[in-house]
Amino acid sequence: MTGPANTAALFENNDASSAPKPRVSRAERRLMEIQRALKRALIRERNVLAAVEIAANAIFEIGRLRKIRNFDPFERLRKWCERRGLKVSSTALTAITEKWRDAGYLMSVEDVGALLSLTPKQRVENQLWTLGARGETAQQRRERKEQRQADARAKKRKADRERVSAARRAEGAQPRAQFEARSTAEFCRKHGISRDSFESARKRGRLEAFLQKRGISETPPRNAQTSVAVESIYSSATHLGASAISLGGRPHGRPTAMFAYPDSVRRAHLATMLDRAANALAAAPRRTRPRATT
Repeated sequence: MTGPANTAALFENNDASSAPKPRVSRAERRLMEIQRALKRALIRERNVLAAVEIAANAIFEIGRLRKIRNFDPFERLRKWCERRGLKVSSTALTAITEKWRDAGYLMSVEDVGALLSLTPKQRVENQLWTLGARGETAQQRRERKEQRQADARAKKRKADRERVSAARRAEGAQPRAQFEARSTAEFCRKHGISRDSFESARKRGRLEAFLQKRGISETPPRNAQTSVAVESIYSSATHLGASAISLGGRPHGRPTAMFAYPDSVRRAHLATMLDRAANALAAAPRRTRPRATT
Protein backbone atom coordinates (compact mmCIF):
# COMPACT_ATOMS: atom_id res chain seq x y z
CA MET A 1 0.00 0.00 0.00
CA THR A 2 1.36 3.40 -0.92
CA GLY A 3 2.07 5.83 1.94
CA PRO A 4 1.48 9.58 1.92
CA ALA A 5 5.12 10.36 1.21
CA ASN A 6 5.27 8.01 -1.78
CA THR A 7 1.98 9.37 -3.06
CA ALA A 8 3.26 12.92 -2.89
CA ALA A 9 6.42 11.92 -4.71
CA LEU A 10 4.33 10.16 -7.35
CA PHE A 11 2.27 13.29 -7.96
CA GLU A 12 5.38 15.39 -8.14
CA ASN A 13 6.87 13.09 -10.77
CA ASN A 14 3.65 13.10 -12.76
CA ASP A 15 3.43 16.88 -12.62
CA ALA A 16 7.04 17.24 -13.70
CA SER A 17 6.64 14.80 -16.59
CA SER A 18 3.36 16.25 -17.82
CA ALA A 19 4.42 19.89 -17.52
CA PRO A 20 4.89 21.57 -20.91
CA LYS A 21 8.44 22.22 -21.95
CA PRO A 22 9.39 25.91 -21.80
CA ARG A 23 9.93 27.70 -25.07
CA VAL A 24 13.45 28.48 -26.16
CA SER A 25 14.09 32.07 -25.19
CA ARG A 26 16.01 34.57 -27.26
CA ALA A 27 18.91 34.36 -24.80
CA GLU A 28 19.13 30.57 -25.19
CA ARG A 29 19.00 30.91 -28.96
CA ARG A 30 21.78 33.49 -28.85
CA LEU A 31 23.91 31.20 -26.70
CA MET A 32 23.47 28.38 -29.24
CA GLU A 33 24.35 30.69 -32.12
CA ILE A 34 27.50 31.90 -30.35
CA GLN A 35 28.52 28.26 -29.95
CA ARG A 36 27.83 27.65 -33.65
CA ALA A 37 29.91 30.66 -34.68
CA LEU A 38 32.82 29.52 -32.50
CA LYS A 39 32.61 25.96 -33.83
CA ARG A 40 32.72 27.19 -37.44
CA ALA A 41 35.60 29.59 -36.71
CA LEU A 42 33.59 32.65 -37.66
CA ILE A 43 34.79 34.62 -34.63
CA ARG A 44 38.34 35.91 -34.79
CA GLU A 45 40.93 35.51 -32.05
CA ARG A 46 40.71 39.17 -31.06
CA ASN A 47 36.93 38.90 -30.60
CA VAL A 48 36.95 35.90 -28.26
CA LEU A 49 36.51 38.06 -25.15
CA ALA A 50 33.62 39.82 -26.87
CA ALA A 51 32.00 36.43 -27.55
CA VAL A 52 32.46 35.48 -23.87
CA GLU A 53 30.85 38.76 -22.83
CA ILE A 54 27.85 38.08 -25.10
CA ALA A 55 27.59 34.57 -23.64
CA ALA A 56 27.72 35.97 -20.09
CA ASN A 57 24.90 38.38 -20.87
CA ALA A 58 22.82 35.50 -22.29
CA ILE A 59 23.56 33.29 -19.25
CA PHE A 60 22.41 36.04 -16.87
CA GLU A 61 19.22 36.49 -18.90
CA ILE A 62 18.51 32.74 -18.86
CA GLY A 63 18.98 32.61 -15.10
CA ARG A 64 16.64 35.56 -14.65
CA LEU A 65 13.91 34.13 -16.89
CA ARG A 66 14.13 30.55 -15.57
CA LYS A 67 14.47 31.69 -11.95
CA ILE A 68 17.17 29.09 -11.32
CA ARG A 69 17.92 28.38 -7.67
CA ASN A 70 21.50 28.65 -6.42
CA PHE A 71 22.44 30.36 -9.66
CA ASP A 72 26.21 30.87 -9.93
CA PRO A 73 26.91 32.81 -13.14
CA PHE A 74 30.70 32.76 -12.70
CA GLU A 75 30.81 28.95 -12.48
CA ARG A 76 28.43 28.50 -15.40
CA LEU A 77 30.45 30.89 -17.54
CA ARG A 78 33.71 29.15 -16.60
CA LYS A 79 32.32 25.72 -17.55
CA TRP A 80 30.93 27.14 -20.76
CA CYS A 81 34.39 28.44 -21.74
CA GLU A 82 36.05 25.12 -20.81
CA ARG A 83 33.68 23.14 -23.02
CA ARG A 84 34.44 25.38 -26.00
CA GLY A 85 38.18 25.30 -25.41
CA LEU A 86 38.40 29.03 -24.70
CA LYS A 87 41.34 30.05 -22.53
CA VAL A 88 40.06 32.98 -20.50
CA SER A 89 41.63 34.01 -17.19
CA SER A 90 39.64 34.05 -13.96
CA THR A 91 40.24 37.79 -13.66
CA ALA A 92 38.63 38.43 -17.02
CA LEU A 93 35.70 36.13 -16.18
CA THR A 94 35.19 37.90 -12.85
CA ALA A 95 35.21 41.32 -14.54
CA ILE A 96 32.71 40.17 -17.18
CA THR A 97 30.46 38.62 -14.54
CA GLU A 98 30.44 41.75 -12.39
CA LYS A 99 29.72 43.90 -15.43
CA TRP A 100 26.50 42.03 -16.32
CA ARG A 101 25.35 40.97 -12.86
CA ASP A 102 22.82 43.77 -12.39
CA ALA A 103 22.17 44.62 -16.04
CA GLY A 104 18.74 42.98 -16.22
CA TYR A 105 18.44 43.09 -20.02
CA LEU A 106 19.60 41.22 -23.10
CA MET A 107 21.96 42.92 -25.51
CA SER A 108 20.41 44.11 -28.75
CA VAL A 109 21.37 42.66 -32.11
CA GLU A 110 23.09 45.92 -33.02
CA ASP A 111 25.21 45.85 -29.84
CA VAL A 112 26.25 42.28 -30.58
CA GLY A 113 27.15 43.26 -34.15
CA ALA A 114 29.36 46.06 -32.85
CA LEU A 115 31.35 43.59 -30.71
CA LEU A 116 31.75 40.89 -33.38
CA SER A 117 33.18 41.10 -36.90
CA LEU A 118 30.56 39.03 -38.72
CA THR A 119 29.55 40.00 -42.23
CA PRO A 120 25.92 39.99 -43.43
CA LYS A 121 26.73 37.03 -45.70
CA GLN A 122 28.11 34.98 -42.79
CA ARG A 123 25.08 35.88 -40.70
CA VAL A 124 22.62 34.66 -43.33
CA GLU A 125 24.53 31.56 -44.46
CA ASN A 126 24.96 30.29 -40.87
CA GLN A 127 21.53 31.50 -39.69
CA LEU A 128 22.92 33.63 -36.86
CA TRP A 129 19.74 35.64 -36.51
CA THR A 130 20.36 36.91 -32.95
CA LEU A 131 23.92 37.97 -33.79
CA GLY A 132 24.21 41.19 -35.72
CA ALA A 133 26.60 41.98 -38.54
CA ARG A 134 29.12 44.79 -38.29
CA GLY A 135 27.81 48.04 -39.76
CA GLU A 136 24.29 46.70 -40.35
CA THR A 137 21.44 48.86 -39.03
CA ALA A 138 18.08 47.65 -37.79
CA GLN A 139 16.35 49.02 -40.91
CA GLN A 140 18.76 47.19 -43.22
CA ARG A 141 18.28 44.00 -41.24
CA ARG A 142 14.49 44.24 -41.51
CA GLU A 143 14.66 44.92 -45.25
CA ARG A 144 16.92 41.92 -45.82
CA LYS A 145 14.61 39.76 -43.72
CA GLU A 146 11.58 40.83 -45.75
CA GLN A 147 13.50 40.12 -48.96
CA ARG A 148 14.46 36.63 -47.74
CA GLN A 149 10.85 35.91 -46.83
CA ALA A 150 9.64 37.15 -50.22
CA ASP A 151 12.23 34.97 -52.00
CA ALA A 152 11.19 31.96 -49.91
CA ARG A 153 7.51 32.52 -50.78
CA ALA A 154 8.31 32.88 -54.48
CA LYS A 155 10.39 29.69 -54.38
CA LYS A 156 7.56 27.82 -52.67
CA ARG A 157 4.99 29.08 -55.19
CA LYS A 158 7.20 27.97 -58.07
CA ALA A 159 7.70 24.52 -56.54
CA ASP A 160 3.93 24.20 -55.92
CA ARG A 161 3.15 25.17 -59.53
CA GLU A 162 5.65 22.66 -60.89
CA ARG A 163 4.27 19.91 -58.66
CA VAL A 164 0.66 20.61 -59.67
CA SER A 165 1.63 20.85 -63.36
CA ALA A 166 3.45 17.51 -63.18
CA ALA A 167 0.43 15.89 -61.53
CA ARG A 168 -1.92 17.31 -64.18
CA ARG A 169 0.34 16.16 -67.02
CA ALA A 170 0.41 12.67 -65.49
CA GLU A 171 -3.41 12.71 -65.55
CA GLY A 172 -3.41 13.62 -69.25
CA ALA A 173 -4.00 17.38 -69.09
CA GLN A 174 -2.53 19.52 -71.85
CA PRO A 175 0.05 22.24 -71.21
CA ARG A 176 -1.36 25.75 -71.18
CA ALA A 177 0.42 26.87 -74.35
CA GLN A 178 -0.76 23.82 -76.30
CA PHE A 179 -4.33 24.23 -75.06
CA GLU A 180 -4.47 27.91 -75.99
CA ALA A 181 -3.05 27.19 -79.46
CA ARG A 182 -5.95 24.77 -80.10
CA SER A 183 -8.64 26.82 -78.35
CA THR A 184 -11.77 28.32 -79.84
CA ALA A 185 -10.59 31.86 -79.04
CA GLU A 186 -7.39 31.34 -81.01
CA PHE A 187 -9.35 29.79 -83.90
CA CYS A 188 -11.68 32.82 -84.07
CA ARG A 189 -8.78 35.26 -83.76
CA LYS A 190 -6.87 33.50 -86.53
CA HIS A 191 -9.75 33.63 -89.04
CA GLY A 192 -11.06 37.07 -88.03
CA ILE A 193 -14.54 35.98 -86.96
CA SER A 194 -16.52 37.03 -83.94
CA ARG A 195 -16.50 34.71 -80.98
CA ASP A 196 -20.16 35.50 -80.26
CA SER A 197 -21.18 34.57 -83.82
CA PHE A 198 -19.14 31.39 -83.62
CA GLU A 199 -20.77 30.35 -80.34
CA SER A 200 -24.24 31.26 -81.64
CA ALA A 201 -23.78 29.03 -84.70
CA ARG A 202 -22.37 26.28 -82.55
CA LYS A 203 -25.34 26.32 -80.16
CA ARG A 204 -27.82 26.16 -83.06
CA GLY A 205 -25.95 23.24 -84.62
CA ARG A 206 -25.04 25.27 -87.74
CA LEU A 207 -21.34 25.60 -87.20
CA GLU A 208 -20.37 23.76 -90.38
CA ALA A 209 -22.58 25.98 -92.57
CA PHE A 210 -21.30 29.06 -90.73
CA LEU A 211 -17.69 28.18 -91.55
CA GLN A 212 -18.43 27.21 -95.18
CA LYS A 213 -20.19 30.53 -95.77
CA ARG A 214 -17.03 32.38 -94.76
CA GLY A 215 -14.74 30.11 -96.76
CA ILE A 216 -13.06 28.53 -93.75
CA SER A 217 -12.04 24.97 -94.55
CA GLU A 218 -9.97 24.42 -91.41
CA THR A 219 -11.48 22.05 -88.89
CA PRO A 220 -12.61 23.89 -85.73
CA PRO A 221 -11.09 22.95 -82.39
CA ARG A 222 -12.06 19.66 -80.87
CA ASN A 223 -13.84 21.33 -77.98
CA ALA A 224 -16.24 23.03 -80.42
CA GLN A 225 -16.89 19.73 -82.24
CA THR A 226 -17.61 17.98 -78.98
CA SER A 227 -19.95 20.75 -77.93
CA VAL A 228 -21.83 20.45 -81.26
CA ALA A 229 -22.32 16.73 -80.66
CA VAL A 230 -23.54 17.34 -77.13
CA GLU A 231 -25.97 20.04 -78.25
CA SER A 232 -27.37 17.86 -80.99
CA ILE A 233 -27.94 14.99 -78.53
CA TYR A 234 -29.56 17.36 -76.07
CA SER A 235 -31.83 18.83 -78.77
CA SER A 236 -32.83 15.40 -80.04
CA ALA A 237 -33.67 14.19 -76.56
CA THR A 238 -35.70 17.34 -75.89
CA HIS A 239 -37.73 17.03 -79.10
CA LEU A 240 -38.38 13.34 -78.41
CA GLY A 241 -39.93 14.10 -75.05
CA ALA A 242 -37.03 13.28 -72.72
CA SER A 243 -36.31 16.84 -71.57
CA ALA A 244 -36.17 15.78 -67.94
CA ILE A 245 -32.91 13.90 -68.49
CA SER A 246 -30.02 15.45 -66.61
CA LEU A 247 -27.19 15.87 -69.07
CA GLY A 248 -24.86 18.00 -66.98
CA GLY A 249 -24.31 20.09 -63.90
CA ARG A 250 -25.05 23.52 -65.39
CA PRO A 251 -28.25 25.49 -64.79
CA HIS A 252 -31.24 25.25 -67.14
CA GLY A 253 -30.33 21.68 -68.09
CA ARG A 254 -27.41 22.69 -70.32
CA PRO A 255 -24.67 20.07 -70.75
CA THR A 256 -21.36 20.41 -68.97
CA ALA A 257 -18.49 21.82 -71.04
CA MET A 258 -16.28 18.77 -71.47
CA PHE A 259 -13.51 20.30 -73.57
CA ALA A 260 -11.36 20.75 -70.46
CA TYR A 261 -11.08 16.99 -69.98
CA PRO A 262 -9.08 14.34 -71.88
CA ASP A 263 -10.61 12.53 -74.85
CA SER A 264 -11.27 9.36 -72.88
CA VAL A 265 -13.28 11.29 -70.29
CA ARG A 266 -15.29 13.08 -72.97
CA ARG A 267 -16.09 9.83 -74.77
CA ALA A 268 -17.13 8.15 -71.53
CA HIS A 269 -19.35 11.10 -70.58
CA LEU A 270 -20.91 11.14 -74.06
CA ALA A 271 -21.62 7.41 -73.89
CA THR A 272 -23.21 7.85 -70.46
CA MET A 273 -25.53 10.56 -71.78
CA LEU A 274 -26.55 8.40 -74.73
CA ASP A 275 -27.36 5.51 -72.40
CA ARG A 276 -29.44 7.78 -70.19
CA ALA A 277 -31.35 9.12 -73.19
CA ALA A 278 -32.02 5.62 -74.53
CA ASN A 279 -33.20 4.35 -71.14
CA ALA A 280 -35.47 7.35 -70.67
CA LEU A 281 -37.01 6.91 -74.10
CA ALA A 282 -37.53 3.19 -73.51
CA ALA A 283 -39.23 3.83 -70.18
CA ALA A 284 -41.50 6.58 -71.53
CA PRO A 285 -45.18 5.57 -71.83
CA ARG A 286 -46.27 4.88 -75.38
CA ARG A 287 -49.28 6.63 -76.86
CA THR A 288 -51.97 4.25 -78.12
CA ARG A 289 -55.11 4.97 -80.11
CA PRO A 290 -58.36 4.48 -78.21
CA ARG A 291 -60.34 1.45 -79.27
CA ALA A 292 -63.49 2.09 -81.26
CA THR A 293 -66.68 1.23 -79.41
CA THR A 294 -69.32 -0.77 -81.18
